[in-house]
Amino acid sequence: SLLQEMVLNSPNTFLIALISFISMSQVSLFSRSHMQPQVDLSLPAKLGSASSTPGNLSVALGTTARLHCTVTNVEQQAISWIRLSDYRILTNGLITFTADDRFSVLHKQGGNEWTLQISGVQSRDQGEYQCQAATTTGIRTISSWLRVHQPKASILGSREKHVNLGDSVTISCELRDTVGKPEFVFWYHNSTMVNFLPGISVTTNLLGPDPDALWVAPPNTTVSTLVISSTKPEHAGNYTCAPPHSTSDSVRLYVSTNPSLPLQQVEQMPAVSSTRALHRDRAWLLGLAFLLTYSLHQGLQH
Repeated sequence: SLLQEMVLNSPNTFLIALISFISMSQVSLFSRSHMQPQVDLSLPAKLGSASSTPGNLSVALGTTARLHCTVTNVEQQAISWIRLSDYRILTNGLITFTADDRFSVLHKQGGNEWTLQISGVQSRDQGEYQCQAATTTGIRTISSWLRVHQPKASILGSREKHVNLGDSVTISCELRDTVGKPEFVFWYHNSTMVNFLPGISVTTNLLGPDPDALWVAPPNTTVSTLVISSTKPEHAGNYTCAPPHSTSDSVRLYVSTNPSLPLQQVEQMPAVSSTRALHRDRAWLLGLAFLLTYSLHQGLQH
C-alpha cells in the first residue's frame, strides 16, 4: 500500500508527518505521556498558582524569592520560566538555561508544582516573570510580578542620648518592611561591633499584635534593642544599628562624669559661655560707638 511504501522508502518523511499530525490535533493521539504516565494528555492543560496572592510577590533585598506555578496535564519538557524584561528562558523542565546560579526550579517528582527560586535577590531582579506550558492547542501562560524593596533601620527617639556615669541605657532600633525576623542585627560602637561584649546585651524580636500597647507597630516590624547595664566614660560615642540588607541608622551617646551637674548643663555650657561673651562684646562696641558720637558732637559745637 501507499502507507507501507512511505514507511519503507521515506521513514523520515513519515515521522515528520506523524509529528505534525499529533501537534495539529486538538486531542492527543496518546492519552498518557510515555515519560510521565501520571500526565493525562487527553485532558486540557491547566495553569494556576498555589500562592495566597497569585501574580504579586514582594521580598526584601538579599532574601529568597519563590514564584509558584501549578501545571497539570503537561509534560515537564514543555514547561518553562521566562524573564520578560529581556525575554530570557531561565528554566525548561528541570534544566536551568542561565549562567546565574541564583536561579533554579523546584519540582517534586510526580507533582504539579513548578516553582522558580531566586536566591540572594537583587534590585535588578524586580520585574515580571512568566510560567509557560506548550500544549497541542498553543502556549498557556501565567505571569508573576516580583517587587524588591530595601528595609530601613530607624533608631527610636532623639539623635542624642545623655546619661550619667553608671546609669543603664537602652537604645531601640526599628526595622520595617522586613520579611520575617532577620537572622542577626549587628550593633557598632564607633567602628567596633559590640553585640557580644561584657556588660552589653542585644535582643531582636518580631513584634506581634499587642492590644494593650499605645503604639501599634506596622506589619512585619522588628525591633532590636541594645542595653548597656552600667555606663562608663568609654561608652560615649556613636552607636549604629546595622541589620543585613538594610540601611543602617546611628545615634550619639553622651556620658556625664559629674552626676551632680545637670545633663543639659553639661552639653549647653559652652554654648551659654559663647552667648554671654557675644553679648559682652556687643555692649562694649555700643558703648564705644556712643563715646565717639558724643565726642564728635562736642567738637562740632566748639
